[in-house]
Amino acid sequence: MSEYILETNNLTKTYGRKKALDNVSLKIRKSDIYGFIGKNGAGKTTAIKLIAGLIKPTAGDIKLFGDLSLKEGRKKIGVVIENPAFYPYMTARQNIEVQRITKGVQDATVTDELLKVVGLSEAENKKAKNFSLGMKQRLGIALALVGDPEFLILDEPINGLDPTGIREIRELIIKLNQEVGITVLISSHILGELSKMCTSYGVINEGKLVSQITNEELQRQVRPFTKLTVNNPKKATEILNNELEIFDLKVDGNIIYIYDSSDRSVEVNSVLANNDIIVESISKEEGSYEDYFIKLMQEGKEIA
Repeated sequence: MSEYILETNNLTKTYGRKKALDNVSLKIRKSDIYGFIGKNGAGKTTAIKLIAGLIKPTAGDIKLFGDLSLKEGRKKIGVVIENPAFYPYMTARQNIEVQRITKGVQDATVTDELLKVVGLSEAENKKAKNFSLGMKQRLGIALALVGDPEFLILDEPINGLDPTGIREIRELIIKLNQEVGITVLISSHILGELSKMCTSYGVINEGKLVSQITNEELQRQVRPFTKLTVNNPKKATEILNNELEIFDLKVDGNIIYIYDSSDRSVEVNSVLANNDIIVESISKEEGSYEDYFIKLMQEGKEIA
């Protein structure tokens, strides 16, 4: 069996002259929580609709569970696109029951199990139209879980939620992934929240995939750092290497970024000054998820 739950190869969707999706090649491993990142209109929902079979691609192909034949693969996925779809005048229990019967699931205990999983047991007899936005999202996820999918796709599930609602959805996704073993694709532009749950990421901008990185790679990019502006970066780097044994750094013009969790600003400034290096500025800064992803999207370079 393929290590990938989902693979797309040069997936493209064109509307007239506009490419909503442009040669996108995604790879999502089994057991991942994959954060699909992009601003509104970047192509996230278009990609999800193609994967779910709601629209047809202009070009490219999709593999689900290592197979290009998607009929069986799509039976193993659950999808919530944009706003959750349910019957507003039915209760949470009734909505799940309808979905269970429609999907041909014979085991009636599934309804109770799903109400418990998504934290709606106490609200099971409340009409869905009276739910908060967070409760509606959890009901939508419950409906997507009917049929025991192996791959769950959630399109902007935390958009518009208050901090409590966001935390509840985050905890639910982590629970489904870690305890049930469901692979999850979650699209969003709320980067700080995705960083709390995702194991890998894909960044999309104007229909093009500009980066795919693991969480470990992301953490290396957003480490705390000391930012130095000096008059002679080449000589300063040599001094930092030789006298302070600082090797984890990056030079960008006259700016040196030192990646170190400890604050050695005073020591660095003193040593450089003693070697006639002019330190124009020095500051300790925290890495920013938002800054990193925004930079990727602004660069907009499609990955090879």
